[in-house]
Amino acid sequence: MSFHENLLQSFQNFKTVHIDSLSTSLSEVASVASSLSTENSTQNSNIASLSSSTSEINSRITSLSTSQSEIDSLQNSTINSLSDAISSQGDYSSEINSLSSENSTQTSRINSLSTDTSELGSQVTVLNSEVATKQDELTAGTGITIVNNVISSSAAGVKLEIVQTLPVSDIDPQTIYLVPSSAPGTSNVYDEYIYVNNAWENIGSTSVDLTNYYTKTEVGSLFTSQSTAQSEVDSSQNVSISSLSTENASQTSQITSLSTSASETASVVSSLSTAQSTQAQTISSLSTDTSELGSEVTELSSEVADKQDALIPGTGIEIDAQNVISATGASAIYANPLFPNEV
Repeated sequence: MSFHENLLQSFQNFKTVHIDSLSTSLSEVASVASSLSTENSTQNSNIASLSSSTSEINSRITSLSTSQSEIDSLQNSTINSLSDAISSQGDYSSEINSLSSENSTQTSRINSLSTDTSELGSQVTVLNSEVATKQDELTAGTGITIVNNVISSSAAGVKLEIVQTLPVSDIDPQTIYLVPSSAPGTSNVYDEYIYVNNAWENIGSTSVDLTNYYTKTEVGSLFTSQSTAQSEVDSSQNVSISSLSTENASQTSQITSLSTSASETASVVSSLSTAQSTQAQTISSLSTDTSELGSEVTELSSEVADKQDALIPGTGIEIDAQNVISATGASAIYANPLFPNEV
């Protein structure tokens, strides 16, 4: 890795560390805010839950009271109906049996409602116990007023009063008394006193020592120096990044060029391989033809060896340089075998 790449990598690591640190700080702040919001929501939810539970209990008690009234009314109506049936003429056995069955049903319903009432009573007891442990209302402390759950500070503001000597009467505990300093060499400096537990307490002085603090000019100079240094660092980093970018672009161009050259080389190699294969086939074919021609030459040589190298003229024959054969001397006598006596 080159120097510029190391520099760029270091800068990226520097930014990553600081960004992670800032993200962590923001996450912690968000976590604290979320925790406070969650605690407040939990308290509000508990108060709302208690209010809802109390309302629900009251509603169920009202509902049970209404159900009990309906049961009483139904029982009275049933008894009245039975009395009327007994008083009237005729046999009302079936009606009595029906009414008895309804009465039994109502009795079962009453028992069930009694069980529900008992369970609700237990729940009411538990809720009353929980409500008893809760604070009914906020308690205002010293200097605090609470109106309609709005908390306000009622404490009077602290006052400052310049005196030549500390008072001995009409002392206000909410007042800081400023007495001219007894220290020599000081001007417009006061000692500060408050009256606490029936005694004076010196709480400090109006003198301010700014020896170890930066002046406005020094702070401005410091910020200017830091700003200049940061600008130089930024400029240097920008130059380095620009240089690295240029170098990277150049390398990319070289890689592209090499890739193109490699592709062209591969194409040439492929063409040469194809040509070499074609040449090998041609050589193989020529070798086959040469072998066949060699066999033919051998056969022809054998045939030629059996032939007469030159014509030999016989009696009455002449052969010239052009191998033209001519007859010389007396005419030949032809003997006819069929007529041997004829010449």
